[in-house]
Amino acid sequence: MNEKIKTFLTSEKTMRAVNLLFLLSMLIPGAGIIYLAYLLWIAYLVYFIRRTPSRVIKIWNSILIILASGMILVNLYFMLRTF
Repeated sequence: MNEKIKTFLTSEKTMRAVNLLFLLSMLIPGAGIIYLAYLLWIAYLVYFIRRTPSRVIKIWNSILIILASGMILVNLYFMLRTF
């Protein structure tokens, strides 16, 4: 099972899935797909932070993780505000 996850994260299919989820979240607003897209993107970035020896790539991916986390919080705020 662990090997399947590793091969999935290293393949280009992962980024295709992330891009597809972001596209679906724009086409079907309010369905919560955006959270899944951000979480999959964060998992992808965390995997590559652990895998890369480059300090610059680690810093850049960490910044992107912070951005994605912030976007999740903003989306949750506006979703809860409408209720």
